[in-house]
Amino acid sequence: MRRTQGRLFAAVAVGLLLSRLAWALIARQENSKTLASNAAKNGVFQVKVASAKSGSYEAKLTLPGTLQGIFETQIYARTTGFVNEWHKDIGQSVKKGNLLATLDIPEVNKQVEKAKVNFDLAKAPYERWAKLPE
Repeated sequence: MRRTQGRLFAAVAVGLLLSRLAWALIARQENSKTLASNAAKNGVFQVKVASAKSGSYEAKLTLPGTLQGIFETQIYARTTGFVNEWHKDIGQSVKKGNLLATLDIPEVNKQVEKAKVNFDLAKAPYERWAKLPE
């Protein structure tokens, strides 16, 4: 009886192994067919084409940041005086030759007046000498 049970058990085990093997082979066959059909389908590249149309486009991009000038300079007074008018303030755009401020400088104004008086004093004798015949 033990012998027949052992043979029966071996026969069932071999039957299960063969059925599992058959099932695996069938599944592989089905997978290979599916792969072949997918490869045939995907072998042809599909391209979608769109026509370009003119239109208005307004690009707007707002980003956080810090702006710093490449060249910076300090402005120092060469003489004492008063600021009459500010033409440009901190942060405004400035180009070469722009007037930044109008100053009132009493010391320099006195020097200019003195130079004008000296010029007028020197001009009178010059004009007199220029009129004389040579």
